[in-house]
Amino acid sequence: MIDLGSLVPSKHQAAGHDGCLISEDSSSVFAKLTNQQEIDFYLESQSINDDSPIGSVLSDWMPIFYGTLTQGTREKPSNETIVMKTDEVVEGESRNDDDKQYIVLQNLYYTFSKPNILDIKLGSKLTDNTVTPEKEERLRQVSRSTTSGSHGFRICGMKIYDNNIKFPSKLESLSDTFTLTDSYYQFDKFFGRSLNESNIVEAIDLYFNVGNLSYQRKLLTRFLQRLQLIYNTLIDSEVRIISGSLLFIYEADLSKWSHVNDVNYEELDPLVSKNEANDDDSDDDENDENGPLSSLNLIDFAHAKYELKI
Repeated sequence: MIDLGSLVPSKHQAAGHDGCLISEDSSSVFAKLTNQQEIDFYLESQSINDDSPIGSVLSDWMPIFYGTLTQGTREKPSNETIVMKTDEVVEGESRNDDDKQYIVLQNLYYTFSKPNILDIKLGSKLTDNTVTPEKEERLRQVSRSTTSGSHGFRICGMKIYDNNIKFPSKLESLSDTFTLTDSYYQFDKFFGRSLNESNIVEAIDLYFNVGNLSYQRKLLTRFLQRLQLIYNTLIDSEVRIISGSLLFIYEADLSKWSHVNDVNYEELDPLVSKNEANDDDSDDDENDENGPLSSLNLIDFAHAKYELKI
């Protein structure tokens, strides 16, 4: 059983709304505020099981969906304290009320020692007709004034471990959009919104600056292979995803790479990690050892739905 009281703020959140939480015991569970459309999309995605090759269905590229938590409030007679009540995570069920609702997912970075994280928002259209006209116009302006409009993607957030990073001169003027805390450079949403065709390549290069050319080549090749598989999967899927993101993660702890070579890399960093529900009795240290060196996932489905092709 999981309740909101056992969750703590996520320390590695690179982008998105505030309030993302992880399980305090093992950090293997991730929870964030959601809407019914996102819950329905996860339910439908994970119900599709046609024995297709791994990496060819959308759920292979999505975090595991565990269920939902609902945050309600009730007022004590003294009017002095607000008490939080929570529901047990129930597979496949959701609450249709006015309470805040959290979706409970696999924490994609919990097996990484020092995760480098990049959140890229996809597409030039950033919302659908479920938002107010004012918000729709505001996001339309965000698209027009950023690489969302000019390139079809935008860096939403980035977090990079400081392995003696050298910043490109083209990014030095954006120093007010990132901070260095606990050996991590944290880049906020204004960093991505400030990028344009003159420096977007340097920003992406900065993320993939592993600190070792051999590791970097392996990572870039692996991510390109994954991107091609995701592209093929989306073409074959009857979905419309607005304002979804690609979440890139790789291990920045160079000691984890020390035993990697051309022979064992395929095994240590599989192209697609077959998602399986977490066993609460599993040993976290063992999970850390068996985690991949990198991963790529589709996330953020608040404006996503399945629809028939015409």
